[in-house]
Amino acid sequence: MPVTGTSKAPSFPERRRNRQVRSAVAAAATTVLAFAGLVGTAPPAHAGSNGQHLLVHDPRHITASISIYGQIWNGTYPHPVCVNIPGDPARVDNNWWKGEIDVKAYGGWNCSGTYYGTFYFNVPKAYSSDWYPIHLNYP
Repeated sequence: MPVTGTSKAPSFPERRRNRQVRSAVAAAATTVLAFAGLVGTAPPAHAGSNGQHLLVHDPRHITASISIYGQIWNGTYPHPVCVNIPGDPARVDNNWWKGEIDVKAYGGWNCSGTYYGTFYFNVPKAYSSDWYPIHLNYP
């Protein structure tokens, strides 16, 4: 009487073909999920219509980094963002900011070193440029 429920192990070429099929299916699924993620995201603001990038002026040239907290283009308030700002003016293009923002200034990189204080700005939703100037006017 033959034994039922057993199968012969696949040969090496069959295992390789199965592995290739699984890899192709995984790659296709990753592509579909990545595309779905892009389709589901709202587009960023353009031409200063729903928030601005920041153009940071430091007239005393003592600030090495800033921490920014405030509302971004999609209406959320992300955790404070630390940005190194080499040079004056420094372009901060990590997000599209709007409304009231708090900017904390530091003398060291990565929001460390001497804390110089907090500056408050009201960034307009719409502006003639994508770059809204803010000035760190120390006393």
